[in-house]
Amino acid sequence: MAHDFFEKIVVITNAADDLGHAYSQYFLARGAKLVLHDGREKDLLALLEKLEWHQNIVLHSACDLAVPDVAVTLTEQAIIHCGSVDILINNRPPQTPYMLEEWSPMQLQDALQRHLLSTILTIQAMLPCMQDKGFGRIIATSSGAGAFGAAGYAAYSAAGAGVTGFMRSLSLELANTSITVNTIAPMTLDDHDGYLATQDPLIDRELYLADKVAPIVAYLTSDKCQLSGRLLSITGGRLAHIFASTVAGYFNHDEEGSDIDANLSAILDTNYALIPECAADELLMINV
Repeated sequence: MAHDFFEKIVVITNAADDLGHAYSQYFLARGAKLVLHDGREKDLLALLEKLEWHQNIVLHSACDLAVPDVAVTLTEQAIIHCGSVDILINNRPPQTPYMLEEWSPMQLQDALQRHLLSTILTIQAMLPCMQDKGFGRIIATSSGAGAFGAAGYAAYSAAGAGVTGFMRSLSLELANTSITVNTIAPMTLDDHDGYLATQDPLIDRELYLADKVAPIVAYLTSDKCQLSGRLLSITGGRLAHIFASTVAGYFNHDEEGSDIDANLSAILDTNYALIPECAADELLMINV
């Protein structure tokens, strides 16, 4: 059953890529009013042309959300034009794989700011509006590289992992509210081809298109969905929970650490995994 977003105010950041385009089309078709952002002004204008400058696109901006207070200004403009913000979808910026030694310090800083910092600042700016309203849905975007690592994606992995940790902690802060926060790790065709050394000729490439991701994001941002604090992989038609776990491990009482090597099997054992819901849970689970 399709979800109805009539008159919902949806903010989509980094909207000019395939995912942002798919989200925009999906929500516009279901009556939402959109605030579209992308720091690449030409790409943003191209997106607006593709969407035929739909009347429900009430605001668009090419501002730099990694700059302090810029997200606050965008939020204020959204409130002026729309009255509130119901849904925030933080899409990820473009990713081009490079080995770590190929990055300059400035490029590394930029990659972290455009993904991790802009996500944090935008959510921080728009959250009070949702709290005042007593309702909100927030989506952030990580990646398979952010969850599991990928050669050539060190900077993006760091940003994605940071987004995941931030969103998990935020969900705990908002646990007793009507605001849900979830993170997605969508696998696009570019991701698939970038992560693999050689392209797989047998995969159904249709399953990796952005329009397969949009309905899942719509479900997560619907009034019906109460799921919060989760990281979900969206990969080739598969939707799955990604989670952090630990194991019983080995209690090391040797001040010199000389017995660690002999107990690596217990330390690294992946049987009988423990799944803490928060950092405090790990302490309770291992009883220390």
